[in-house]
Amino acid sequence: MDVEQPRPPGDADRFAFEAGRAVIEQAKGMLMLVYGIGEQQAFELLRSCSQHTNVRLRELAGRILTELPTVGGQVPTAPLRVELNRILAGHPPPTGR
Repeated sequence: MDVEQPRPPGDADRFAFEAGRAVIEQAKGMLMLVYGIGEQQAFELLRSCSQHTNVRLRELAGRILTELPTVGGQVPTAPLRVELNRILAGHPPPTGR
């Protein structure tokens, strides 16, 4: 009989860490694209806003991914910047969404 062995606790922690890191990397990419900044600047912006709003970095990055409109093709970056500014400032999404 082949019984699957449970994962050691370290694997679960590592998986959670990697998942959080992926969210942060995606949010950094969005900041880089919308603001036209480099990778280090994007991380510093995320970190600074996280500290200023007292929101965990991973949670702030998750908000960016879920609240920033997803678009395809070429779209003016101004509306995306407005949304990113709102999210990074810690403001909730507008009602009616």
